[in-house]
Amino acid sequence: MKRLFTTLVMSAAALAVSGTMAAQAADIPSDTAQLIVPWKAGGGTDVIFSIFEKTIQDMDVSPKVKVVTIPGQGGNKGVKEAAKAKPDGCTLSAIHQSAVTSYLTGRIDFHYDGFETVANLT
Repeated sequence: MKRLFTTLVMSAAALAVSGTMAAQAADIPSDTAQLIVPWKAGGGTDVIFSIFEKTIQDMDVSPKVKVVTIPGQGGNKGVKEAAKAKPDGCTLSAIHQSAVTSYLTGRIDFHYDGFETVANLT
C-alpha cells in the first residue's frame, strides 16, 4: 500500500510539472484553477485528485489547483458545470467512461470529446 501511495504521489508530481508548464504557456487568467470532481468526496477519483491538488499546492508554480466536488446524476451534474465553463483553462474536470454511456443513453447532450484533454491520470 505504501508503495502504491508513493507511486501515485510521484505520478501526480510528474503530471503537475508537465501540466503546469503547459498552463503557464497558455497564460491562464487565474491564480487558481478549479478541478471539478463530479462524484462524492472520499471516493477513488476524489482521493487521486486530492493528492494531485496537494502536490500542486506544495510546488512553487502557478496557477494552483483547487478540487471542487460536485456530485450527482452519476457524475453528470459536475461535468455539466465544466461543460458550461469558459474554455480559458480555469476550470478542469475529471471525466471517464460514464460520460460516454450518459451521452449514448441521452442523459447528457454533449460528448466527452467536446473537452480538451490536458492529462490522463489513472
